[in-house]
Amino acid sequence: MSDTVKFNVSGFKYVEPRSILGTYPNSVLCTMVSEQTSINPDAEVFLHRDGELFHWVLDYLRFHRVVLPATVSRDVLMNELVYFGIVFSEDDIVTSGEEVYCRTRSKVQDDTTTPLATK
Repeated sequence: MSDTVKFNVSGFKYVEPRSILGTYPNSVLCTMVSEQTSINPDAEVFLHRDGELFHWVLDYLRFHRVVLPATVSRDVLMNELVYFGIVFSEDDIVTSGEEVYCRTRSKVQDDTTTPLATK
């Protein structure tokens, strides 16, 4: 079996390590890949979905968190994740500029030296 999966998402081509599906083995996406590559492991997995948006689905699989540009709808991405059977946390899908930053607290007297951390 090949170590990579070739996706053709409505004409957009992606080649990803097969391990990207490992965290979601029971997802619809994983089932689609298994079914389409069972006969020919090197075959392209064709998905009739939004090819540009699929990039963000892959990013969520990779990092379990996504910061979307303002031009990409958070709700549309969440609908894609639901379609593919990928369990996600809404807190892990944010739009650029909406990230919340807070100071981490420590026993430092001067709080201005405490580094910023994402929440």
